[in-house]
Amino acid sequence: MSAMKRMLAERDAQIDGENVTAPTLDQDVDNDRFSRALPTETANTHIRTALLNAETTREVQVAGIGTTKTGYVIQFRDTQSAETARNSTEWLEELGNNTKLVKPRFGIVVHRVPTEDFELEGNKKQGIEKIITKNNLHDKKFRVEDIAWLKKRDMPLGKSASIKVWLDSLEAAEWIINNRLLIGQRFIGSVEPYRMEKKRCRHCQ
Repeated sequence: MSAMKRMLAERDAQIDGENVTAPTLDQDVDNDRFSRALPTETANTHIRTALLNAETTREVQVAGIGTTKTGYVIQFRDTQSAETARNSTEWLEELGNNTKLVKPRFGIVVHRVPTEDFELEGNKKQGIEKIITKNNLHDKKFRVEDIAWLKKRDMPLGKSASIKVWLDSLEAAEWIINNRLLIGQRFIGSVEPYRMEKKRCRHCQ
């Protein structure tokens, strides 16, 4: 897995993979119950068994399973297996503990964005639509999942700031990083992969 993929994929989710979030248990880890802190081999057994036991996912093929901070990432052998697992809840119910399947998102940070172009408070959909329309992302079948200013909650916005953009695919994130982003009438060239440890705007505030 490339460094670019690791930086872009939220919670280290792999391409064509799905994140399974599992709750922690109040008591000590019990290998007989599915939870977040299980050894990888044990979690692997739980997940594969659940897929086999559920009628809708018996034919699903799993290539591998890894761990993340919030649960596990499943790499399916093919797109059909991933789609089947994504559209079924029976195997998640089999795992128990309110286990959920979370689709990976890919984050970028765009610096020096004029704040007058975006009023995100209660109007985030319009901001997302601006990005999609101005950059012809519909034509490329890229989706913007979410946007947010990258700043401390109690810090006011200046004339420009950094904005975090979550996209639905690695391809979309890489395309924007390589081609820049059109905001209003300006091309913003300062774009980079989002890193979890980067909490504040680099130069804008």
